[in-house]
Amino acid sequence: MPLAALLLASFALAAGAPKPPPFLPKTAKPVVVSVESGGRKLAATWRAPRRGMPVLVLAHGVGAGRSEWEKFASRLSARGFGSLAVDLRGHGGSSAHEGEWKEFDAKGEWPRLVDDLLAAASWVEAKGVEPERVAFAGASIGANLAAAADARRPGRFLVLLSPGIDYRGVRLTMRRVSKTLAVAARADAYAFDAVSELGKHGVTTLEAPGGHGAGALDDEKTLGRVLDWLAKPR
Repeated sequence: MPLAALLLASFALAAGAPKPPPFLPKTAKPVVVSVESGGRKLAATWRAPRRGMPVLVLAHGVGAGRSEWEKFASRLSARGFGSLAVDLRGHGGSSAHEGEWKEFDAKGEWPRLVDDLLAAASWVEAKGVEPERVAFAGASIGANLAAAADARRPGRFLVLLSPGIDYRGVRLTMRRVSKTLAVAARADAYAFDAVSELGKHGVTTLEAPGGHGAGALDDEKTLGRVLDWLAKPR
């Protein structure tokens, strides 16, 4: 092929090729940290926010751990949000022994886990984050715990994934005035009923196609809608 024709063909291929985006959003490096709560050392994963952005304290469900937030925390970070995902006492790296959380029902321990979230919020503030930039989010019983923490220490906003009226003695307690998003799947009847009731009282609600707790965010569309809600000025 003559040189001129070869150059012309190369130019045509280059012109028709899709252009890369001008930049790819960078995510903060996850760092494993320790949070003290009532004499306990709680394992947590910290992702620093971009300057001036909110930070979400993330509470997992029964028998789960901070790893269930990995996808959500990464996507939050891509939008500039910070997060602190905590292994609540008795779970994951915050347990005295394997399966410690299974003893909590008999001991009435579950409501005390709210203190872990308040300690996590204090840890975030100690990193130089203004109190008004800290918010709570939770999944399943973690949603109830997040709401209880928000009632005691008002946060920037509140995200509830599959809350229930009462999970293991942790009743759903809401502040009279809070910017809240509640998410549940219709097939998850107990959580869906709770979310529907919240909707009657001015809470923004979102129906997921399936999943419970953090699992509701496995659906990409639902995840996107939650992230878009968070991005609205508030």
